Amino acid sequence: MDALDFILGSSLLTFCSLEDIRHKKIRLIYPVIWGCAGGMLHIAGGQLMSVLIGCLPGLAILGISWATRGAVGMGDGVIVTVMGIFGGFGNSLLSLFWALSAAAIIGCIMMIAGKWGRKKQIPFVPFLWAAYMGVALWN
Repeated sequence: MDALDFILGSSLLTFCSLEDIRHKKIRLIYPVIWGCAGGMLHIAGGQLMSVLIGCLPGLAILGISWATRGAVGMGDGVIVTVMGIFGGFGNSLLSLFWALSAAAIIGCIMMIAGKWGRKKQIPFVPFLWAAYMGVALWN
């Protein structure tokens, strides 16, 4: 992941994390604009296959969102798709794994502590942000 990809990806995730925390949803226009810009930059650089393959984890999340009738947010799938454009398939999948793991651990801890119930909705984009930053810094 180069510096421009990191800057674009982290700025999108920072902005959308704040929106997800405040409103428990994200407006899709921002990741769509960022994704189009990143996609055009990569395609102009001859990386069409990298962009298409990088989008696969996000497209899987979008499919899960559709199959569960929104139990998994559509915005989360769009964000992961855009993460794949900027970070590639491996980084996107690794970030998704760490974000899901962290969200599950925090959710279990809060349920055991009696703070949250089984139906509690939590903002997922902040977990994606933390995982993206960790994976980017690790690389």
